[in-house]
Amino acid sequence: METKEIEQKQMDIICAAQSAFAEYGFRKVTMGDIARHLDISRSALYYYYKNKEELFAAVLEHELALYEKELGDLIEQAGTPEEKLVAFGATYVYLRSNFINMYKLTYQDMSVSHDIINRFRSRVLSLHGSTIARILKKDEALARVSHVNAISQMLSMSLRGVVFNSADMTDERLRRDLVFLCKIFYNGLRSMPEQQVKNGE
Repeated sequence: METKEIEQKQMDIICAAQSAFAEYGFRKVTMGDIARHLDISRSALYYYYKNKEELFAAVLEHELALYEKELGDLIEQAGTPEEKLVAFGATYVYLRSNFINMYKLTYQDMSVSHDIINRFRSRVLSLHGSTIARILKKDEALARVSHVNAISQMLSMSLRGVVFNSADMTDERLRRDLVFLCKIFYNGLRSMPEQQVKNGE
């Protein structure tokens, strides 16, 4: 089988699994369900993915690639560094909808797939940290800060904390809170004396 054909088959499987996880939740879906949806045998499915966890990891990687592109496009369209940061903060609503609500993930599911979820979180934190750093460096007043990466990680983790405690929030309320936090953080940095910002005091 040629490489392109294999890649297309993997994408077909990922799309089918994505739909199944979104409709029934990670816990209820079986490899047999996905194989039936694709009208292939389970052995054919296992040729590409050895178990449900590995397939779920592939689905998350696909979603992360889509999210990274959407995030980049949104930030590119925004004007000032503050507007870019606000656009970035608002994308966390997308994360919650697509990666928790969409796949009906419970805390029990997350413990079953602990390694997968942890790898995914690490990738997201890294993406967010580097994205925030790029935004802050576009501001002349902050571009010379030597520890901008550490500052960026702080904001990333703060936003994550808000999302983690947002189970009962509507998407609109969560978006407002995230945007407000980004504005406080950004304007707080800009209002600090330059030397303090540079030294991280």
